[in-house]
Amino acid sequence: MTNSLSAPPRDHSSSRHRSSVTGAPPFASDARPVPSTPDRLVATVAAICFVLYPALRPASSETGLEGAAAFAAWQWTASHLLGVLAFVALAALTLRQSAASASRLAAWAAGVITLGVAAILPYYGAETFALAAIGANALETGDPAVMTLAEEVRGGGPALATFGAGLMALAAGGILWALRSRRSDPPFAQLGALFMALGLVTYLPQYYLPGGARIAHGALLAVGLLWWAWSRRPASERVVA
Repeated sequence: MTNSLSAPPRDHSSSRHRSSVTGAPPFASDARPVPSTPDRLVATVAAICFVLYPALRPASSETGLEGAAAFAAWQWTASHLLGVLAFVALAALTLRQSAASASRLAAWAAGVITLGVAAILPYYGAETFALAAIGANALETGDPAVMTLAEEVRGGGPALATFGAGLMALAAGGILWALRSRRSDPPFAQLGALFMALGLVTYLPQYYLPGGARIAHGALLAVGLLWWAWSRRPASERVVA
């Protein structure tokens, strides 16, 4: 006699769903956050400013009345403000990418870069406005001895300490950003992140280079930023065959 009580059919769909969920790698959807249009615009602003900063900055002597004329020129103030904007845009770009990613490495990179930018901005403020005022005063009085104040502004212990710490943080953040890119970006975009890292690591020694070499260094950072941001197309822009 056949048993009329049969077991109800098993629903495999839920088990398949559970296995597909548990089997997926964690944060798979956030593994490769692609720069959005605002991110690309921020990267472009940073790239342009990194080139214009050394290109517009007066390259004359920074001592005597010749240095005073350089400090008092509008190009001095404008170029340093462009440098500030470049670093602020860099920090904003990395923070936006970190917010769109579940990667801890991206968060560390963005955090370290942002701390580095925050540490160097006071020094840039002194360079921008204090040296401009010193140069203007030296020209007005015709007394080049006033220019000795510039070294006191630049060479103060706390100023140099925060500036140096900020530059080291930028170098470390650049390395972390390149490592993050190596883990999550396509190979072509990884080259852009590598150029970015190289530019940040060498930002301190480039201050001792002549004007033309400093412009080339700014161009290196600009190429890295543009290469990384624009070589990764969002899914909505990809052509599906």
